[in-house]
Amino acid sequence: MRRCSQPRQQRAAVSVDMLSAITEAADMSIAHHRVVSYTLKIGDVIVTDVNGVITNNFKKAEMVQITFRGSKTDQAGQSTRRCLKSFLGPVCPVFAALLLKRNADILQLSPSSPLCSTSRKGMLSTEEMTKVLRAAAKYCGKTRTTYRLTR
Repeated sequence: MRRCSQPRQQRAAVSVDMLSAITEAADMSIAHHRVVSYTLKIGDVIVTDVNGVITNNFKKAEMVQITFRGSKTDQAGQSTRRCLKSFLGPVCPVFAALLLKRNADILQLSPSSPLCSTSRKGMLSTEEMTKVLRAAAKYCGKTRTTYRLTR
């Protein structure tokens, strides 16, 4: 059978350079800059030290545990947990989790509030995240079509 249309162009993943560019450009005094576009709730993220004790200390933080509720493959109503270890660099998942949790503390949010909240009633939109990724791709010399940032 012959194809009627062109095959879909494979998208590239967001690069470490792009994430580094976003981190360098961020102003942590602005609530919109302190969040990342996730649909997780604050209570879904737990940061622990080397002994598994919950911590909010950047220097002691060793691992982040993220609970994903209600995924499309979740047939039995069970959540899935993923643990990510800390590593150096501006794109460390533990560092990012601590920043998001600190943002939630500053905004005085409840554990059931969205992790990506920018205020008590607002959260980061996909349009805003697309703009940030587009700017980071441009800064790193990446083309828009490679990353499908066509919005």
